[in-house]
Amino acid sequence: MLIQLLVIILSVEQFLRGQQFVRGFTPFKVQYIVNIENNLNNDNLDVHCHEYKQRYIDYGSHHLLKNANYSITLKASVLFDVRKITCTLTCFLNCNTTVRFRAFFSDPKFIDNECGGRHCFFKLEDDGIYLYNIKKTKYAKYMMWWNNSSIKEFDYNDL
Repeated sequence: MLIQLLVIILSVEQFLRGQQFVRGFTPFKVQYIVNIENNLNNDNLDVHCHEYKQRYIDYGSHHLLKNANYSITLKASVLFDVRKITCTLTCFLNCNTTVRFRAFFSDPKFIDNECGGRHCFFKLEDDGIYLYNIKKTKYAKYMMWWNNSSIKEFDYNDL
């Protein structure tokens, strides 16, 4: 019994020192940040984010001028909390479009492959929404503005 307990403790310690802990995924409750930056040419943007946890959480509507950003800070345990944040973006002058997308999902694949850690950086350009990919150290197109029929589903095979 004592040996089994020691093996479990050593396994947890190795897990915490291993790649998973560094990449963003951790079984413990930690802080995550979702950042949305308006980089549209000559256009303002309305951002309205919400989530369903145990109850509906409305983060409110925010008006972003060009080069302004909006951040959401949340705490989640990937193993014990299911957190999904959905944002609706509306631009008015040039694109006249509304699009809805999933900005955060407390899933190890999303955290490590999409966000690439504990910070999800979205940049809104005229041709679409970009997400910073930490593995490639650059922004990658996440979604096009005119593809607003549903929430983006993640294809992990493309990464």
